[in-house]
Formats: sequence, structure tokens, C-alpha cells
Amino acid sequence: MAFQIARARALYAQSDQGIEELPRYARPAVQLARVLYSKILDRIEEENYNVFGQRLRVSRWQKLQCLARLLLTGNGMRRDSNEALASVA
Repeated sequence: MAFQIARARALYAQSDQGIEELPRYARPAVQLARVLYSKILDRIEEENYNVFGQRLRVSRWQKLQCLARLLLTGNGMRRDSNEALASVA
């Protein structure tokens, strides 16, 4: 499972450049999805990869926090997309 999470994180990082290429109006939704899915991976790690015991998810409050941070940092991503996403995560 750790290998699959590392692989997913690498794919997410590769996708950051593609997010910059999206129309400006579409970026926030895709950025938010990227951050939230990363947070689900964090939850899986926190639970020692036990994905069968309970449904691992991001709480509504955490989702709202991520959305607020994303909106406060602006709709477009800065040139350093990892820095931009780190500020949201």
C-alpha cells in the first residue's frame, strides 16, 4: 500500500503542471480535488494502511478549510505549483 500511495503522490505532482494549463475558471475545482485526494492518502497513512476497518475520508470542516485557503491564495496557481498546493494542504 505504501508503494501505491507513493505512486499516487508522484502522479499528483506530475499533474500540477497540467493544472496550470487549464482555463483559469476551472483551476480551483481541480486544485481542490487534488488537495483533498492527497489528504485521503494522509488519512490512509495515519491509519497504518487499514482501509478495510472504516471509511477514511476528509471531514466537511477540513474540506471547507482547504477551500477557504485555496480561495484566499487566488484562483490561479503560482509558478511554483508545489508551493501553492502546500499552502492549501
